[in-house]
Amino acid sequence: MDEKYIFFIVDEDPFFTEELSDVLTSDGQTVYSGTVSTDIVPEIITKKPDCIILNIITPGAESLKLLQHLRQGSALRDTRIAIMSAQPDELDRQLVFASGADSLITKPIDKRTIADDLKRIIEEKFTFTFWGVRGTLTVPGRKTLRYGGNTPCVSFRVPGDTLLIFDGGSGIKELSNLLLSDARILTRATIFISHPHWDHINGLPFFVPLYPRGNTLEICGPPNNGMSMRELIA
Repeated sequence: MDEKYIFFIVDEDPFFTEELSDVLTSDGQTVYSGTVSTDIVPEIITKKPDCIILNIITPGAESLKLLQHLRQGSALRDTRIAIMSAQPDELDRQLVFASGADSLITKPIDKRTIADDLKRIIEEKFTFTFWGVRGTLTVPGRKTLRYGGNTPCVSFRVPGDTLLIFDGGSGIKELSNLLLSDARILTRATIFISHPHWDHINGLPFFVPLYPRGNTLEICGPPNNGMSMRELIA
């Protein structure tokens, strides 16, 4: 991804600003910065950034007021706004998106991938990957390289830290392997199970992000024969 963009970092933490600025400028991006205050809005408008990065410790009144102020008028209508925050809860997420954010990234950030992640937010790129499409049994071998010989699993990555996973067949192990090889810090995801046949759930125990303490992974699916999805997974 060789595209060059203008970023404006609005931050409560000067050390984080310097760290992120170094990463982005090393990638060839143009970076400006300032502190959390509505007084900074005119300066941001004059710089015409492609992406505003609002780094906040907690989504408090001042940061939400700034976010809402940035979304007023038409000057920054086409500018993406990415929120960075450490371990935001569900209420925090609802507040920042309701106030006008385009994406929320959970810290700590991965210095190796954050530049590309932010560029995907600007370009509004979504990624579908079919990790497995087979039914009942896995079918390894060269004939299944194109479509995947594992049982069903499809991932849908939204710019930011949102990951949606559809079915947890053996293909989810390949997704887990990728996350581990990239050293991506996955703390939140939603897994949708279409139905609880064995080939749609047999990979779940091998999805490593399920195990670290503090991760939030929601598993959703329909009841079957009077049993809830919680009971079925258990």
